[in-house]
Amino acid sequence: MLSPADLFDLEDFPENDIFSNCIYAWDALKQLKEYTAERAGSAFNHRCIADGVPLDSPYILHHGRIRNARECIISYGDATKGKLIVTENGQPLEGASVIMAGATIVGVGHTTEVKHSIFLNDAKAGHFAYLGDSILGNNVNLGAGTKFANLRFVPGNVNIRVDGKNIASGLRKIGAILGDNAQTGCNSVTNPGTIIGKKCMLMPNTTAPSGYHPPGSLIK
Repeated sequence: MLSPADLFDLEDFPENDIFSNCIYAWDALKQLKEYTAERAGSAFNHRCIADGVPLDSPYILHHGRIRNARECIISYGDATKGKLIVTENGQPLEGASVIMAGATIVGVGHTTEVKHSIFLNDAKAGHFAYLGDSILGNNVNLGAGTKFANLRFVPGNVNIRVDGKNIASGLRKIGAILGDNAQTGCNSVTNPGTIIGKKCMLMPNTTAPSGYHPPGSLIK
């Protein structure tokens, strides 16, 4: 009930390797820093800019890597030409996107803060949210003002409460893990170590207790 496969459909998630060899879903957080460091090559790093600073030229996003648009040919699509096509050295870059000059990279949603967390496909934290040491499954949507607390008042690692028993997470900080298609209402809060199953709903202005909430639960 707490494994990655229990909470997420990983078949179409491009970074599903992060969950390899994970007994519990939160084990992915233990290797997140190393995982991202291994995949952030120099070609990506030297093009990164400070948050909120407008890009001075267009860039190409292709398979998780950022390329300089000056090295590519961009055929902008329209109703007569068809879809946009990006080529580099004569080779089409299938699935590439164009980030236009003047765009700003500001994170996830308006005044949303994300720290050491994982977003699966189409997960959204649009407005005034805080996510610390958390995982959002596919198609998860957080209502405005959602907060995932990730640190207890008392010393020691966070335990996960399941059926009256504690499971050691091995983590000092862990926020919330939401299974696929779960939702939170506006101004909802989760306590450290909250695991919310698939298709659960956390109602507005509600604080979810720590521990495991089975799939389809209505938390109010």
